[in-house]
Amino acid sequence: MKIRKVIIENFRCYKERTEIDIDDLTVFVGANDSGKSAVLEALDVFFYEGKGEVKLSSEDININAYSAEDEPVISISVVFENVPKRLIEILVTNGIELVDSSIEITKVFRFANRLSTSTYLYGNEIQRNLKKEIVNHFPIYALFKVDRTNTDDNPEVRDPLKFTVEKVLKQEEIRAKLEEVANKVKESVYEVAIETLNTLNRFNTKVARELKPNIPEIDELKWIEVFKKIGLKSDNNIPLNKRGSGVRRLVLLSFFIAEAKRKTGNIDHTKTENLNIIYAVEEPETSLHPDQQRQLIKSLIDLSENDDTQVLLTTHSPYIAQLVPVDSLRFVDKDVEYNSSKVESGKENERILLDIAERLGIHPIISKIVICVEGKTDKQFLLNINKHIGELNKLIDIDSEFIAIIPMHGSNLKEWINQHYLKGSGIIEFHLYDRDVEDYKKEIENVNSRGDGSIGMLTRMREIENYIHWDLIEEEFGIEIPQDIKDNWAEVDVPKWIADKVNKNENCIKSILCGKLSKKLTKEHLEDLGVWSEVKGWFETIAELAKKAIPQGDISNAK
Repeated sequence: MKIRKVIIENFRCYKERTEIDIDDLTVFVGANDSGKSAVLEALDVFFYEGKGEVKLSSEDININAYSAEDEPVISISVVFENVPKRLIEILVTNGIELVDSSIEITKVFRFANRLSTSTYLYGNEIQRNLKKEIVNHFPIYALFKVDRTNTDDNPEVRDPLKFTVEKVLKQEEIRAKLEEVANKVKESVYEVAIETLNTLNRFNTKVARELKPNIPEIDELKWIEVFKKIGLKSDNNIPLNKRGSGVRRLVLLSFFIAEAKRKTGNIDHTKTENLNIIYAVEEPETSLHPDQQRQLIKSLIDLSENDDTQVLLTTHSPYIAQLVPVDSLRFVDKDVEYNSSKVESGKENERILLDIAERLGIHPIISKIVICVEGKTDKQFLLNINKHIGELNKLIDIDSEFIAIIPMHGSNLKEWINQHYLKGSGIIEFHLYDRDVEDYKKEIENVNSRGDGSIGMLTRMREIENYIHWDLIEEEFGIEIPQDIKDNWAEVDVPKWIADKVNKNENCIKSILCGKLSKKLTKEHLEDLGVWSEVKGWFETIAELAKKAIPQGDISNAK
């Protein structure tokens, strides 16, 4: 099962019912104390009922939730999709029909005398036995927090290992073996109790009529506690938690890179691959060099592309925000007057990058050059051809810490240019937009008239997808492109034309063209289309800007 929505009420800075969409990759961006971490911690509370990484108490209730009449409660709901067939069968057996392939589970936490939890499915409280069945199908939720004390059981050091232990213990084969062990222990304990009682009765029959062992239910046994003290030691037998924070974060970086490689097939998969996993990481940029930040984010993005994996991040860095797809962004901000947080999605708020820039400031982006393009597929196209066409990469490596590529997403574009967000920052902008939108011509003229070194260009072809050679398209989609279409290729609405032929969504087509197929483009393909000089000119221009913007001692890093 995967999370598609979390709903929070009365938890910390979230007083009113707040619904937050969750994707396979979701990045919460906001200032300190805006409510980013509260979302990740609310999920930890949901999965581990306030006894996991986050120890829930009445102090976690929103300060404005109290009233004279009622004792306030914390409510956290999660909407899951892709409910497995086995769980659907269990629910049907219990008289519960699913409307679609999703279910909404709500947990309500009360603090009258002690912490108590009630669990609801579709608003109806569910009993303990059914709850156990449902919980067994929950994904593993692994929260990696940045604010740690330097203790012997420092979770920042233990988390990758603890997470691995949890994965192993959730394997069906291992659970069956543990149940066998538990039953064997239970059987032996009962035998000892009976023998002890029989012996006792020989001395005095009035002391006790029965001796019944108090044994926890099998599913309540905390096997993971056996490995509580698990840890890592580095050179000279020094515990890793005694090393600097930068070293500890590098270990975490290495863990995620290794996980990404394993899940993409570079290392043999384990039997835990049928488990859904959620990696939740607070401020991954902390204590890492920008190059390492980029490595980490790339690994986490790679992880999120696996069918069984979701990745949740928090950050207050605009630099990190511009490394991920806009649709994955969630801008978290606090209403100071009401002391409550709100969350906006990049899917619904087209100006989300502008909101982030206004709230956090753009200057923390350490890049010296910003490449502004229309959308995320344009960004992917430029990165791919720069990486895979050697002649372009020799001119400039745009996948560099000194260069940021920001998709403007239509309505953002005009305001970004008009407001000139980077003015006075020393950052030079390169704008490249499709010529199919008439308004872009004026915006490019505005960029070129600034006099600050920034340069704007329009594509000569209709849009970026027209730079994909038709041979690659015919091979990928199994279609034949008529000669008259090829003759007019610069003017054809390529994604729409393909979508009509193969009956697929245009956005899906764009992703394939600018993602998969752009990696196969060659200099010869672009020469055949008559656009090699133009495309080469884009990167020559960026390279010239780099000479102006990047210190000469660092210029080699951008080539």
